[in-house]
Amino acid sequence: MAGTVKKIVVSIKIAGRELGFLNVESDREASFGANDRVLLELVAGLLARFLTSTGKYLVRRAGHSAPAQRAASA
Repeated sequence: MAGTVKKIVVSIKIAGRELGFLNVESDREASFGANDRVLLELVAGLLARFLTSTGKYLVRRAGHSAPAQRAASA
């Protein structure tokens, strides 16, 4: 983001395997505090568990079946 003044980057990781990053940016100096990092680390942990669980499969499957359901009801 152009004009980024503050940034928090948190790794999305499970069992030592890095899946990605959460990157939060702001154009204001005093945008983030210690609690913001703690919250983002919690979100990253939850996201890592979701991405490696059956939840990801169920969401992907629901997305693929939605067009077929719409076509059948039309």
